[in-house]
Amino acid sequence: MSARWLLAWCCAAPLFAQLHFFAVNGASEQSLDAQYSLGTAAAGDSLTQRLRLKNLGTTDAALSLLSVAGEGFVLKSVPALPQTISAGKSLDFTVSFQASDPGAYSASLKADRLSLILQAKAVPAVSISVEEGSARRTLTSGATVDFGSVERGASAARRFFLENQTTQVLAVGATLSGPGFRLDGAPPAGLAPGDSAVLAVVCEPAAAGALAGNLQIAQRQVLLKAMGVEPPLPHPEILLDLPNPASAQQGLLRVPLASASQGSGSGKLTVDFRPAASGALDDPAVLFPATGNRVASVNVAAGDAAASFGGQAALEFQTGTTAGTLLFTLQLGGHTVQASVTVAPASVHLDALRGARSSAGLDLRADGFDNTRSAGPLRFTFYDRAGNPVPPGAIPVDISADFRRYFAAANAGGLFELHAVFPVSGAADQIAAAELEITNSAGTTRSERITF
Repeated sequence: MSARWLLAWCCAAPLFAQLHFFAVNGASEQSLDAQYSLGTAAAGDSLTQRLRLKNLGTTDAALSLLSVAGEGFVLKSVPALPQTISAGKSLDFTVSFQASDPGAYSASLKADRLSLILQAKAVPAVSISVEEGSARRTLTSGATVDFGSVERGASAARRFFLENQTTQVLAVGATLSGPGFRLDGAPPAGLAPGDSAVLAVVCEPAAAGALAGNLQIAQRQVLLKAMGVEPPLPHPEILLDLPNPASAQQGLLRVPLASASQGSGSGKLTVDFRPAASGALDDPAVLFPATGNRVASVNVAAGDAAASFGGQAALEFQTGTTAGTLLFTLQLGGHTVQASVTVAPASVHLDALRGARSSAGLDLRADGFDNTRSAGPLRFTFYDRAGNPVPPGAIPVDISADFRRYFAAANAGGLFELHAVFPVSGAADQIAAAELEITNSAGTTRSERITF
């Protein structure tokens, strides 16, 4: 029996020797032999170490037990057991230590029959708490204190309370690092038993963006963070410069601020169009020429008394060729303001009048716009070389239905082009000119003389 037991033990030894402990720190690992120290922590704080069990052999190794025995030591992230660790592979886990009383501590870490002595030390330290509103929060090493959003150029403070709850004098020695954070006053060098002190930390962002700092008080490190933000922008206003609020006009838009801005920021300006006629199509000519659409960026720099548009103090806008309301909306620095301008219905506007003779007769062309989109009744009057009306005088033509069909389908606002051809019997060369009258819901427009 003894020989058989010895043989079994000898066969198991090579498998046991395959496994080895390592300490893992970032991307590096440290081989561990008989013992390993997790370090020193303030009493009540915790230490955490990532460990690795690696199979250094050339065959698989079975693992059925992973445990730690010792006051203050606990295994975390322990994988399910039993399992097999393949040759060259590893298994990671975490061990932590925390003790409320000062002293030196040790524990035995076992992976089946492989063992490692873990050590750690807890030392007396001042108790630290931070004032948050009307309450205090106790801090351990690695705790984070958030100052929240702090305006650039302004400041925010947090008060840290230090107490010596032990029976011996404790060193304090506070140090602070991190841009945007500073200590307000000198920290005490030490505290006698039962004594306390208040330490103030001030956050003063020099620019917008995330801030991070470290407050070291004896053995404890407290992480600080804040978000620097720009000061709020002053209330903006939309000023419209449009002397003649009519169709086919260009106006200027400016955005003055209630006061000189202390910060910088950007926003968005939009223009929406609401046609006056029910069911009328939108007018694509209502836009900002600088952007070619209905949206423009708005910028404010520190010290500005007004917003700018791509470096320009004013932004040009077009009223289009349709009666209705232009609604401007500005979103800037948390503010939303609006302004509007109304383009009233007007009689038809005619331009680019042209007359010509052709083999078919007399050819008349006219470009224009009808911002009511209701044109239809026409009257043509022709004149001889002496300036007299040619019989039968005014010739009425009603093409209201044609205009309605055109405006219902065309995406050109109120723009149109009119082409009329009149056959002539007799001496066509005696007709020298013509006049056109066109009527819409707002009135009648009479053209200037169109010559042939």
